[in-house]
Amino acid sequence: MIMTVRAHFVEWKNQVCNLFRERNLIRQDWIVASAILVVATLFFTWRLYEFISLNPVDNSVFGADTAENYGMISTHRYGGLGPSKHPAAIGWTLMVIAPLQFLGVPPPVAISIGFALAVGIGLAALFLTLRLRGLTAGPAVSLVALGAMSYAFVTIASVVDTYSLTVAAVCVALLIITIVGQISIGWVSGALAGAAVAGAALFNLPAAAYAVASWGTWLDKSRGSDPRGATRLAAISIGAALAVTAVPVLLVSAWIGFGVQTGLLERYASISHFFDGKTLADTIATIFAFAHVAPESTLFCRYLWNELPQYAASPLRGLAMLGWLALIVSGIVTGLRSIVWRGTVVSMVAIIGAIVAFYVYFAPQAMQLYAGQWMPATILLIAPLLAAKPKLWPAVAAFALLNAALNGPPLLNSQVWTFDALCPADRAVNGGL
Repeated sequence: MIMTVRAHFVEWKNQVCNLFRERNLIRQDWIVASAILVVATLFFTWRLYEFISLNPVDNSVFGADTAENYGMISTHRYGGLGPSKHPAAIGWTLMVIAPLQFLGVPPPVAISIGFALAVGIGLAALFLTLRLRGLTAGPAVSLVALGAMSYAFVTIASVVDTYSLTVAAVCVALLIITIVGQISIGWVSGALAGAAVAGAALFNLPAAAYAVASWGTWLDKSRGSDPRGATRLAAISIGAALAVTAVPVLLVSAWIGFGVQTGLLERYASISHFFDGKTLADTIATIFAFAHVAPESTLFCRYLWNELPQYAASPLRGLAMLGWLALIVSGIVTGLRSIVWRGTVVSMVAIIGAIVAFYVYFAPQAMQLYAGQWMPATILLIAPLLAAKPKLWPAVAAFALLNAALNGPPLLNSQVWTFDALCPADRAVNGGL
């Protein structure tokens, strides 16, 4: 039995090594991934530290519980992050932030490093995922930079909240799905992919939608010739993700009670959200505009659909929004025409749809808070374009710099950090889940 397991392990390791060689994943790529990890960690550590220095109040940034989270972590009350909602976030703080605090690192610095390190790991994993999907280093780096500078992500990754940890875990899960999806290990592929996604879902449940990525990966591997096999392995992946996610959540809930879930349902959830015109209009505006580009230089806790004309008032912001739409549409069209990208495109669209539907039901007012969670899916929608036309990467890199100039300042440039200024009555948001 032990010898059989060892033989399988050696075979799988050889297949992974062969995959890296086939994709020309060489030493320089690992150096680039390491550089992304370091640069992103330093950049977001700085932004997080500056943000903490502003003494923000809860719900002022897209409904995030930033002050509460900071207060609990800085005073070693890590369980306050929500064991029934974000259990893996508690684990991350215990593994990374708590030791730093124990060593005497001041809370603002320790917390900034802890959250930023997760973001850096996630962005490095996203780069490796793109490389394994066939993109060369230039296009892969430019897409990672673009995703990092999207408005929803660069903002939520710069505040003390669990959603940046969720996105980082999603990126790692996508890397694992990409690796196991390219080698032949049968049902084990599905189980490993599901377990990886479960890790992300334990940071935040809707991340479980990324289990669908396994279907697209395996369909693309077969060049579209084995949809039944892809569906079978994806079913194993989705089942494993749900099972692994459900067990710890149910155990914790059985211990502390189901009051948290019941309270959230009663406070937030309503099927009527799907039939409310203003809610749907705000959601559509977030999906296609606010998630990517800040509509103005001022931060607000929430953006409304009637602010779309702000993009016309600012040529650069309007250009940036149209640039995102052009890249996404071009990527989708290119991917649907390719037998090695079609499954990924369909699965990413499904993932974004599932995440949006979940939050329309639960907390549509805080949709901007959750928009960063579909950043990896958006980047994989654009990826087929750069896989087909790699010479576009300098233009995409320049576009990422434009987004950095437009999307980075609003969070830290707010002149009046009061709740009434950032979240007036017409923008009221109840907070995130």
